Amino acid sequence: PRAPRIRYPSMLASITVRGVDRQPLYVDERDHRRRSRQLAVGARRYGAEVLVLAQMSNHDHILLRLPRGNPSEFAQWCNSAHARYMNKRHDRCGHMY
Repeated sequence: PRAPRIRYPSMLASITVRGVDRQPLYVDERDHRRRSRQLAVGARRYGAEVLVLAQMSNHDHILLRLPRGNPSEFAQWCNSAHARYMNKRHDRCGHMY
């Protein structure tokens, strides 16, 4: 088993999210905007500050400041919200990540 993640107050976290089999995470600009809004909601929910967001077609890079040090919970919530949205909007099912 891997060692537990190190957490400390106001830590910076770099998160990379890639689509399963390098499939696209976005179909159009509307999907990009929705993902940005979901990340903003997640940031408020988990007390994070999104410093940098780079959205590519099949992956994202996110740099956060997390006063409570919870990158896994933030990423899980945001990625689940995006997958539910994409599955519903584009009439698809299954994993995205």
